[in-house]
Amino acid sequence: MRLQQLTGPVMAKGLEDTVFYRYFPLASLNEVGGRPSTAPVEIDRFHVFCARRAERWPHGLSATATHDTKRGEDMRARLDVLSEIPRQFLEAVRRWQRMNRRAKPLVDDARVPGSNEEYFIYQTLIGLWPLEALEGDLPADAHEALTERMSAYLLKALREAKVHTSWINVNEPYERACDQFLRRLLARDPAGNPFLADLRLFVGGIASAGLCNALAQLVLKLTVPGVPDLYQGTELWDFSLVDPDNRRPVDYAARRAMLAEVQRLEGDALRARITTGRAHPGDGALKLLVAARTLAHRRRHQQLFETGAYLPLSVEGAHAHHVIGFARVGADGTSSITLAGRFFAALEATGRATETSIWERTHLRLPDELAADRYREVISDTHIAAQPERRSELPLAGILSMLPVAVLEPVRS
Repeated sequence: MRLQQLTGPVMAKGLEDTVFYRYFPLASLNEVGGRPSTAPVEIDRFHVFCARRAERWPHGLSATATHDTKRGEDMRARLDVLSEIPRQFLEAVRRWQRMNRRAKPLVDDARVPGSNEEYFIYQTLIGLWPLEALEGDLPADAHEALTERMSAYLLKALREAKVHTSWINVNEPYERACDQFLRRLLARDPAGNPFLADLRLFVGGIASAGLCNALAQLVLKLTVPGVPDLYQGTELWDFSLVDPDNRRPVDYAARRAMLAEVQRLEGDALRARITTGRAHPGDGALKLLVAARTLAHRRRHQQLFETGAYLPLSVEGAHAHHVIGFARVGADGTSSITLAGRFFAALEATGRATETSIWERTHLRLPDELAADRYREVISDTHIAAQPERRSELPLAGILSMLPVAVLEPVRS
């Protein structure tokens, strides 16, 4: 019992609340229960994990955000894109270091912050930068609010790291210097802030891939074995920071109104709203729509998702490496198929990840017992006909043309 009482606090304070604020090659991996050294999970390993979970822990919690999350789930999804473009990211960091060298105050004859903390600031700003700020300047009050959130977060991060300051031994000159540096980076200079313009351009180049990651993460959470959980407020995009930032009041009235709107949509109006959400994702309605329709599908097939088996599916063709496919199969013969894209930066190097042409030479291989003449894509309410002579091969071009994810149910005649 004493060991149990000791190990939890040691893990929390030693690793998550100290080391994770010192060592962050890719900050999205520095999450509660995570490991900064984690390598990308291959699809086969993912399938093994999910199949084992279906057998042993079918009612385990599937959560991507909690009250103790270090970074919002969609912020992590955007930062994950950096792992696909390491050279481009490194060039940006070096450029920003040169650009901001003179913005660093002097403390005891040393420029502050140090390079490690500066790197931390850049990653955080990349993940935090609002979608609505990619097309133009934020309103003055919104920009000020963003600056204050980042300032409070940086102070907490410096004290948690316990390198130059801490909660017990506060180094006020160092903290003030770091805050001054941050505010210089975010200054709304009428003559133009070259760093801010460069940051916006960089984030704009990865934002779409980050949102595709976020939608893939969401649909996987809602359909893999386990009980999905949506932490308060994450029904819309979640670019929050660690507490207290991720515990700010949630506007539930706005979410209820938006949910009522998307639940009324059907047919062409539904698909038009998806297209609009992809082009202008800032309000988060696209995420809410995907979540609501996938959860409604799960509710209609409650037994399937509670006790159904997990069946890995093979994706073949030019971009097979970019898709995870699996089915949930019930004892009564019911089934649901999930497709989720991944590694979107590489896909978007040749075009949008949801363009039909990208998926023309990639298909899903289905076992005979799952093959059907027609399927309904649940999120977009689109019907897809299989080729009669090749019912076991389902082309992805017509399935992933609207969204980087799909949830299919067979339509039996």
